[in-house]
Amino acid sequence: MKKNRLFAVLLAATFVVAACCACLSVSAESTNIALNKTYTGVAVSTHDAVKGYNAKLTDGKAEANAMSYGKTEDEWFCFYYSADAKGEGNVNVTLDANNKRVGEMTIDLASLSSVEKVRIHFNKDYNACDVKVEISDNADSGFKTFATKTVAKGDGEASGDWGRWIELTGDTQNGRYVKVTFTFDGMFCILNEVEVIGTEGVSGGDSSTDTSSDNSSAADSSAADSSAADSTSSASAPATSASTPAASSSTAPSAGDVGLLGFALLAFVAISGVAIAVKVRK
Repeated sequence: MKKNRLFAVLLAATFVVAACCACLSVSAESTNIALNKTYTGVAVSTHDAVKGYNAKLTDGKAEANAMSYGKTEDEWFCFYYSADAKGEGNVNVTLDANNKRVGEMTIDLASLSSVEKVRIHFNKDYNACDVKVEISDNADSGFKTFATKTVAKGDGEASGDWGRWIELTGDTQNGRYVKVTFTFDGMFCILNEVEVIGTEGVSGGDSSTDTSSDNSSAADSSAADSSAADSTSSASAPATSASTPAASSSTAPSAGDVGLLGFALLAFVAISGVAIAVKVRK
């Protein structure tokens, strides 16, 4: 009788521990919450040399192939600036007060989400730039710095012969809109994927403080001042912006909801085990 009683108690305790572990593991799941989400602020250059570099930046396709000028391929996206002023639309960046090139994109995560890090897939030979990530609940204001990073040519985790992943990590921050700003010298900044790693569907607003990485100082994209540019670089960025395919309309439950459901189910089993233990003891 004592052995049966001990077995029942241990069984109930096992169920309780399993329930807690299952809940924690499921609710803590982090994924690329920018996948197939829409974004604004990005225009495609129409210059003859780069008009084909218009890859979608949140479609999950981080191609690592080499590039060929003039092709109408869409494996890479190019922020481009040329001072030769060959015609309207040959640039898709602005100039800041220091005459640096500034390109940016703002991703709409579709709901308030928890952001843990941002990953960017650059072309290894054209990724020298300052990157700044900001997060807000509002598409037009209230952005707070999440992380910044200065990226040198060839930096990052190799991905094939031409690709490099760069990761920006800051204190976890809640928000719906993620703005990524690229500030660079020269002519090109080439990439083809931006990932936002975190959890969708969190509750409550953004209560975090303004944070940034210690290893960089990205230029502030809001300080664009075209008067600092010379007369040969007066072309402005196109007014229209490209966006990725519409966000998925899937109604699948979030990781948090699945975790709560699993916890409730396992808790029920645990309570049943405790009831068995009490019954055996009697």
